Amino acid sequence: MSHPELKAEQAYVDRAYACVERMREVVLRAGDAADGEVAQAALDAWAAKRLATFEDAERGLLFGRLDFEAVERALYIGRRWVHDEEGEQVVVNWQAPAARPFYTATPQDPQRVTLRRRFRVQGRKLLDIADETLDGSTLDGASLGDFLLEELERSRDSHMRDIVATIQADQYRLITRPPDRPLVIQGGPGTGKTAVGLHRASWLIYTERERNARSRVLVVDPPLVGDPPRTYDHVIVDEAQDLSPMQLRMIGRRTRHGALTILGDVAQGTGTVTYESWDNVLPYLPDGDRAEVEELRHAYRVPREIMELALPLLDTIAPGIERPLAYRAGASEPLLRQVPEGALLREAYHEAARLAREDGLVALIVPDELLEPALAHESAFDSVPLLTPREVKGLEFDHVIVVEPALITEHEQGLRELYVALTRPTTTLVVVYSRPLPAELGL
Repeated sequence: MSHPELKAEQAYVDRAYACVERMREVVLRAGDAADGEVAQAALDAWAAKRLATFEDAERGLLFGRLDFEAVERALYIGRRWVHDEEGEQVVVNWQAPAARPFYTATPQDPQRVTLRRRFRVQGRKLLDIADETLDGSTLDGASLGDFLLEELERSRDSHMRDIVATIQADQYRLITRPPDRPLVIQGGPGTGKTAVGLHRASWLIYTERERNARSRVLVVDPPLVGDPPRTYDHVIVDEAQDLSPMQLRMIGRRTRHGALTILGDVAQGTGTVTYESWDNVLPYLPDGDRAEVEELRHAYRVPREIMELALPLLDTIAPGIERPLAYRAGASEPLLRQVPEGALLREAYHEAARLAREDGLVALIVPDELLEPALAHESAFDSVPLLTPREVKGLEFDHVIVVEPALITEHEQGLRELYVALTRPTTTLVVVYSRPLPAELGL
């Protein structure tokens, strides 16, 4: 049965989109109001930049609502600020301080919130509503857990998703941490490190522009580490466990005031230098002695059944970090298939063909020694990419076939590479092997 207020809330969504269209028209008309060629060029650039901010609206303009005690009007939360013709607020940007209780209010600390309502949307259509009172109970409709699990279980595609509608309290706390000292975020596979980093960049830009319109944020991924000439107000580095001391120092010189956010997982370190803990990294950062080290514990991507196969490796590769806690369960147990050595790739391809008939992305992960150049392009085998463990770091797939773990572990950082490979799937894991599986798996 649908939520009793679904129709009324759909009307509010429709009104919000009508306001967005009016705001877009205002920008378009402003672009034609310039007097002179130079002014027109400047106004065109301004209009193009403003219009780009409307693009996210079609992915779901608003995703929640807050009701407060002693406040008659509800507060609607979304991807951007929306106002009506009188300038009255219709939707508040998720990055604004007013939206904070949507992510942080709890029964223990309700922050004057009496009702938190979440919307499940598809484009402009409202599909369902989940209500949560701040005494910890739920009301009519779906539950928050239903919404989050549905999002986690959706088939993957080649684009990274934003998580603004399902940001969890532990993630929001790090996204919005004041940038007054270096912040190091340790997170295992599927804990949302990269998403946290990108949303932190968005939040910093939004927040800092109130103070300084020219504030700049640099987001770095290890393959992009070069020698940019400019300095930035804040630097965010993903997969930082793969950076050498020299690279860490170089990045540190790009921040004006030592404002850094470092994200990574020391257990997945496969660079030329590996670190047992973030304490080994801090000396190479500006103000490293003042840095805060935080940990994302909940693994939202990897199901418990798959995570449990990989976790024993941590006893060897990163005994000092806490084990990630899988948020969801119910996936199939990993399929372990022993085959003759000469049949490894053939049987792996058979598994890939079977899984390619399911919804979602499929990847075949092999040791470097079994990477056949003719098959490495994704179009070579029914659009299933053939990849090495180092190439899949930071990626996720619905279905994964890992080939010959014993050969992977013969590399210098082999156990870490195996940990990366085994934690890529969101639904299905198949291990095809001929040699005995590594003893570190504890099987």
